[in-house]
Amino acid sequence: MVNRKQMPRAIDTPEPCWLRVRMERHGPYLPARIFQRLGLLTAEIDGTACDVERAWTSGDRITEHEWLALIADRQRERPF
Repeated sequence: MVNRKQMPRAIDTPEPCWLRVRMERHGPYLPARIFQRLGLLTAEIDGTACDVERAWTSGDRITEHEWLALIADRQRERPF
């Protein structure tokens, strides 16, 4: 569950964090993260590289434990 008591974030200043994102309305939550690679911020949603702004503005911050649980759920859903 997302902590709604967390400090507000500055939308124009992305920072490394764990996120959950919905790619479509009422779709499943996907694990996302923003992290530093070679000194630059990089983002990925469900293991696929994406724009940092996309992940930052549309994601809900979660803990690393919740993020790992989302990954485990996604792996169970995939038939391969």
